[in-house]
Amino acid sequence: MALTEERPLALTTGDEVTVDHEPLGVFRRPTATEGWRSWVTTVDHKKIGIMYGYAAFFFFLVGGLEALV
Repeated sequence: MALTEERPLALTTGDEVTVDHEPLGVFRRPTATEGWRSWVTTVDHKKIGIMYGYAAFFFFLVGGLEALV
């Protein structure tokens, strides 16, 4: 391809695929809105980061206690 030729913006295959079916619902994500279940089953990156911080602090304390023993 020469530098003066324009590249196509997208790949064109000529065949367009359409999906006209409903999702099966086999693997639905749990959707608890409050309580501990909402924290355990979350996909929110902010909540996951908070849980990561608490877990790190918890295991830091556990490691400190084991070092004392």
